Amino acid sequence: MILKKIKEASLIGRSGSRFPVHDKWESFLKNGGRGYLICNAAEGEPGAFKDKFLLKNEIDRVFEGIDVVNNFFQIEDTFFYVKKKYYKLFKAELLERSKKRGVKIKLKEDRYVAGEETAAISSIEGKRADPKGKPPYPTGIGLWGKPTIVHNLETFYAISEIAKDNYNGERFFCITGDVSREGVFKLKEELSIKEVLQKTGNYPDFEFLVQAGGGAGGIFISEMNIDQPCNGLAVIEVYKKNDFDKNKKMIEISNFLMYGNCDKCTPCREGIYRINEMLKKGFDEKIFNELLSVLEKSSYCPLGKNASKVFKSLISVDEN
Repeated sequence: MILKKIKEASLIGRSGSRFPVHDKWESFLKNGGRGYLICNAAEGEPGAFKDKFLLKNEIDRVFEGIDVVNNFFQIEDTFFYVKKKYYKLFKAELLERSKKRGVKIKLKEDRYVAGEETAAISSIEGKRADPKGKPPYPTGIGLWGKPTIVHNLETFYAISEIAKDNYNGERFFCITGDVSREGVFKLKEELSIKEVLQKTGNYPDFEFLVQAGGGAGGIFISEMNIDQPCNGLAVIEVYKKNDFDKNKKMIEISNFLMYGNCDKCTPCREGIYRINEMLKKGFDEKIFNELLSVLEKSSYCPLGKNASKVFKSLISVDEN
């Protein structure tokens, strides 16, 4: 039984939230086991190109994973929610495989936050791609009020591997930045950041720091602390320490978040705007920390909460 295999494999969702896949499936079953399925191929993190790699090299495995889920549950409709840029690149391949299975393709809005699972649900329903509060969770109330399973593209790949008894605890890591071998690499999930860089031939011979988790939500870690496990942080960007400008990087991140959020909640909308303004016009440490605190405690969705963590890690990267 595939659910038993998923549970024994301890498969964790590949979206970054690290939610156990078997828990999501069991929740869906408790809510009737009938509803909708979404494959989320809408990665929007700067520096991330794992979904692109999978669409180019492993698209059949991804759709095989979709088949596994469809065959196990009573799925009414399956939606392939994909970044517009990727749809243009892989249109023929996606249309061929989707048509064969009756999968419906939906294009992601350009905003970063539109990749969040509840925002994806809103978009597929024909609404603006804004995130919703949780609970309720999609496995209880999702598309058009029915139970819905949302999985990342790579999660479907892993499901396919498990169904064929080929899974051995590996996942894909995206390595970018000041490295000699930029690319996507399949390695054991429990490796440390240091081990990932070493095994991919990307461990620098200069002083450096890394951002792990993506260019907008990833935390900054000093060279002396990269022995820690990746824990789902599958995008690793390397920076030369001597060339790194903290203020410039914070402006870059705040620019991205300012235009990529949904503008729905005041803490995130106004907080990130004020941070961006302050970084460009004049820094006030007390106000900056107050804004980060408000972002972390009051933001409606993870975008604002994670933004606070990113800025805090960047400020203190020399100590952590």
